[in-house]
Amino acid sequence: MASIPISMTNDEPLRNSDLIAFHEATGCPVMTAKAALSAMEPLLRSRVLRATQDQSGQSRLHDPIEDEPALCERIRAAKEEAEIVAGPTSRRSQCHQVWFEQERILAEQGITWFSPAVMNPWMFFD
Repeated sequence: MASIPISMTNDEPLRNSDLIAFHEATGCPVMTAKAALSAMEPLLRSRVLRATQDQSGQSRLHDPIEDEPALCERIRAAKEEAEIVAGPTSRRSQCHQVWFEQERILAEQGITWFSPAVMNPWMFFD
């Protein structure tokens, strides 16, 4: 499959092939996909579209940098630290606090990471 250009901007029209790939990868309705992708910042959109290529068949997308050998250990360590900072996970919506902390920890390391909630704006997480 062709790779998604990193320099994509929101000024560029979405290709029908991107919408169909997104729909097929996630099951998200095409018009919902169009609205969600159109509203995304360029980096996020490029990561989401890359995830639809690499993670086809999974209804929930994750940031494709999690699969990069150079970053996966740092992302895992940040998740563990975030779980400690966020506290016990028995509360509803605790996942959002963990992801917030994980994003903060990774940002301090110069890594832009998108949580499952950001990668999947049409889904609800509790």
